Amino acid sequence: MKNTASKNDVSARGLTPEKQLQTLRDLLNDARQPERRDVFRALVKSWLAAGSLKQMVADDRRLWRDVSEAWNPCLMYDGNGAAWGVSLIPSESAVPATAEEWAIGDFALLMLNPLRDNLRGPCPRCQRYYIKRRETKVYCSKRCGNAASASRSNAALDKAKREALLKSAAKFWPQWTERKHPNRSFWIADRVNGSHVRMRTKKGWKPVRRVITGKWVSRNAVAIQRMV
Repeated sequence: MKNTASKNDVSARGLTPEKQLQTLRDLLNDARQPERRDVFRALVKSWLAAGSLKQMVADDRRLWRDVSEAWNPCLMYDGNGAAWGVSLIPSESAVPATAEEWAIGDFALLMLNPLRDNLRGPCPRCQRYYIKRRETKVYCSKRCGNAASASRSNAALDKAKREALLKSAAKFWPQWTERKHPNRSFWIADRVNGSHVRMRTKKGWKPVRRVITGKWVSRNAVAIQRMV
């Protein structure tokens, strides 16, 4: 993979904590390496749920050993002089052999990052991990936040519409007789569709522009009778 890091992304110790955290976030969202990503995600999810690495590995000595031994300090030469950095502990193979070993290394590197507590996720809407920029941030981006807000608004409007239609149907429910129409549901649907049904919103009362059917009345008969 081509290294595109700029001088601002690199310190004497290698990648800056900010850039390293971004790289780890990208691994958590990388669809090209699903096995490595999913194991890494599972570890991060357990860590976020536990609140600390100590609590997470309290009853899992194997995990603690694997995480603590995944990386080892070594001297690195950057062209100007020696500097401390981290390197994978030598093993029988030159690189980790399994997706789990890769993920353990990724997770251990995250635990070494001083900015690790800024990692959040998954986003409630798109399920991607992200780096928080402010304490109250819940979604990974303004786009996801706006979409979720619109979804909640639409759900609230749908609920208000249904409540208004149920109330209108409840008003006509006791007025029906077989002489008016042999089918109560169809008769009530016709009355509701011919009336001016309004719903209460945050901006005031608005007309409900929706046509209901006899089947709708039948499906909601229990709810309608509760309002009679």
